[in-house]
Amino acid sequence: MTQLRSRLGDGHAMSATQRVWLDSQGKIGNVSVLASGYLDWDPLATYRSSTVRSRLHELTLGADLGEWRFDAGRRRLRWGAADGRSVLDLINPVDLSDPFTGGLRNTTRLPSWMATVEREVFGGRLQMVWVPRAGVARLPESGSPWEPDVLRRQREAGVTSTRVQTPARPEYGMRWIRYGNGLDLEMVAYQGHAREPLSLGGGRFVAPPVRTFGMAVQGVLGGNGLRGEIAWEPDAPIVGTLTGTVGSTRRFRGVLGWDRQFDDGPYANLQAYFDHLAPSPLNAGGSQRRYGLTYLVRDRFFDSSVEAGVRGVLQASDHSGSAELYAQWEMNDQWRFDAGVMRIWGSAASEYGVWRRQSSFRISARRSF
Repeated sequence: MTQLRSRLGDGHAMSATQRVWLDSQGKIGNVSVLASGYLDWDPLATYRSSTVRSRLHELTLGADLGEWRFDAGRRRLRWGAADGRSVLDLINPVDLSDPFTGGLRNTTRLPSWMATVEREVFGGRLQMVWVPRAGVARLPESGSPWEPDVLRRQREAGVTSTRVQTPARPEYGMRWIRYGNGLDLEMVAYQGHAREPLSLGGGRFVAPPVRTFGMAVQGVLGGNGLRGEIAWEPDAPIVGTLTGTVGSTRRFRGVLGWDRQFDDGPYANLQAYFDHLAPSPLNAGGSQRRYGLTYLVRDRFFDSSVEAGVRGVLQASDHSGSAELYAQWEMNDQWRFDAGVMRIWGSAASEYGVWRRQSSFRISARRSF
């Protein structure tokens, strides 16, 4: 894969990534192995210690033993029913090094080391997961085009530590899911850590522990896909606005989504989300709310070989968001070409506005063997 991304404002080239992906999978009897990794070179990534980087992406060993299924290794495990922002996708940390991969923030997750066990029970499937060392989001490197201004200023001020303190506690949880005739139900309980680090000032970032209890449903009604997620955190972490200390309060989050394929025409996907943080002495007794809408509208042309559409997020609570007009052409089973123009807006203090200067244009080409 080769990809070039440039800023719209001044035409500055942000990245020129050349990547080779390697995937392998096999099965012997009831034991399966899956492995993937990549090697990339970005001549513009002079802010890194090396412009060449190799990464083990996933490495998983699985086995079916009677009614039980065991998996262990480095992997990504998706929970929840939402397509864009999810309140139940709790296990893997967010990748902040390139936060808008795929056109939406908070959708790209980094694999974690974990072990899972599953079996059929109570008319559904029960899955239990154990993460021996919690993964935390990687902060953008110094000089990265995705380095927020507040983080850059801290580093320019001579702050020696701008790393996230890795939680020492393991994480664990369980999920029960039942696939029904047109209606799926999912129940979740998880003891983990904040998926995005909290800034304490002075270059200190932490990922405090948090418990989450949630539920998801999805189904089809008259050609319309409907889905919903809710999550309750009785001890959600919060940082005092004046003291910089970490405390906790109650947090309720939800997602309500709809999608539809209009015969042979366009496809539409809308998801409304909201986030309510209860009042706490640490935030002067005021509640905090975040709400908005993620959207995707696309269509296919030329015997479905070309897809074009628009996707992004409208966050009404702080008047920020993103919009990407994109197109991709699958020339054949081997070649695929992509292009997109993304606009990001909002104030410097808003969730998306911290990247408002990184509105960009990208083109890429991939070949599979």
